[in-house]
Amino acid sequence: MRKLTIGSIAALALIGLYFLALYVIFPIPGASLGELEEYAVGSGQEDLARLLAATDEITAAVRKHEGLALFSEPFEWADPREQSFRLPSELLQAIDNGNRRAYPLEVAALAAAMTRSRAGGRLHAKIVEVLEFEGLRSPDPSGRLGYYLIEIEGERHDVFGLGGGKEATRVRVLDDREALGAAIAVKAFIELTQGGEIGEGIRATRRARELDPKSPSIRAIEGTILISAGEIDDGERELQAALSLGADPARKNILAGFRMSMGDLRAADQIISEALREDPELAPAYVTRAAIDLSMEQPYAARRALERAETLDPTLPSLPILFAQLDLMEGRPTEALRRVREQIAAHPDDAQTHLAALPIFQATHRYSDLRRSVQAVLRLSPPEQREVLRQEIAAVFGSAALLPPIDDELEDSALKEDASSTRGRDSDDGDEETGPASLELRLDPSLGIPPPDFQLNPPSFD
Repeated sequence: MRKLTIGSIAALALIGLYFLALYVIFPIPGASLGELEEYAVGSGQEDLARLLAATDEITAAVRKHEGLALFSEPFEWADPREQSFRLPSELLQAIDNGNRRAYPLEVAALAAAMTRSRAGGRLHAKIVEVLEFEGLRSPDPSGRLGYYLIEIEGERHDVFGLGGGKEATRVRVLDDREALGAAIAVKAFIELTQGGEIGEGIRATRRARELDPKSPSIRAIEGTILISAGEIDDGERELQAALSLGADPARKNILAGFRMSMGDLRAADQIISEALREDPELAPAYVTRAAIDLSMEQPYAARRALERAETLDPTLPSLPILFAQLDLMEGRPTEALRRVREQIAAHPDDAQTHLAALPIFQATHRYSDLRRSVQAVLRLSPPEQREVLRQEIAAVFGSAALLPPIDDELEDSALKEDASSTRGRDSDDGDEETGPASLELRLDPSLGIPPPDFQLNPPSFD
C-alpha cells in the first residue's frame, strides 16, 4: 500500500512536471483567446478575436480533411461588393458547400487554426504577409486586401494558391496581434464597400493600425476610408505611408487613382505609367490608365487600356462601366446603355455601379433608370454621405432626379428642363446640347465606395 501511494504520488508529480513544462516553461506559441479579445477591444470587430482559435469545428475539419489537404486546390478572389469576411468555421462551411471564393487572409487564418489544432496545439503556424513573389510584383492586385500564406516550423505554404510554386521574395512574418489587425482592417473595408458606416470604418482601421503600424495593407485601407470620409489630407498621408512601407505597383495604382480623383491628371499619369512599367500584368492599373485617358479625352488610348485589362482579368468590377462611358464618348449610346443595365442587373446592390451609370442614363434619356439608380445610390451609401450626395446629384442632374421613378421615359419634361437649367448655370459658353452629355466622375476607379466629396462635374458638350 505504501509503495502504491508513493508510486501514485510520483506519477502525479511527473504529470505535474509535464504540464508545467508544457504550459509554463514552454507555453503554446501565439496569443491566447483572451489576449486577442483585449487587442480587438475598441475596433468594433471584437468577434475577430476567434480568428485563429482551434474550435471544435476546426478540430473536426482536421480529421475530415487530413490536415492541409483542404488547400490542395487554389482559391479564387472574393468580391468585396458581395462577400463578407468570415471566421475559419464560417469559411469551412462555405468550402463544404462548394464556394472557394475567399480573401487570402481568411484562407491563411483557417489553415493556421487547423494546424494549431493538431498535436494538442504544439504544431504552430504563423501568418505571413507576402509583398512580392519571384516574378510577381503585385500578389495583391487591389493593394488593400493583402496576400497571405502560413509558415509551419520554418516551412511556408501558399494555401490560397496564387503563387503557383513561386518563391516569396519579400514577406512580413506576423505575430497574432498583427494578424488580428490585418483582419480588422480588411473586414472594415469590406463592410464599408457594402454600405457600412464610415465612422465605424475609421474606428476599426485606427485600431488595426495601432496593432500593426508597419502594414502597408492596413495603411492603404485606412487612407481609403479617410478619403471617403472627406479627410483628404490625412487619407493622402496614409496612402503615402502605405507606399513607403510596401512600394509595389498595386499601391502606386491606388495613389494614381487618388490623384486622378483630385483632378491632378498629370501626377496621376506619371504614377500609373511607373506602376505599369514595374508590373505590366497588373490589370487594375490598366483600368486606372483608361480612366485617366478618358479624363484627358483620349478614347483610343482608353480603349486599348481597357482591352488589356479585360484580357488580364475580365472580372474587374470597373470594366463594364468604363467601356460604357467610352461607347458613349464614341457615339454608341445603345451599346453604353446595354452595358450599364447588364452591370446593374449583375450587381444591384453596388452603389458605385449605380453612381457611375447616372451620366449614361442621362445622356441616353433614360430618366426612370436614372431616378432608380439615384435612389439606389442614396440607399446603399453610408448614412453620413447621403446629404452630400443629394446636393451633388441635384447640382449636376437637377433636383427632379431625386424624385421617385416615373413610368413614361419620353415625357419627363420636368427632369429635362431642370437638368438643362443646371447645365446653363454651369456652362461657360451656354451652348445648346449637340450630342450625348459626358459627365466626369472624379472617382478612384478601384474604390468600392464613393467619397462624399466625389466632385460630380457638370456635363461638357465640347
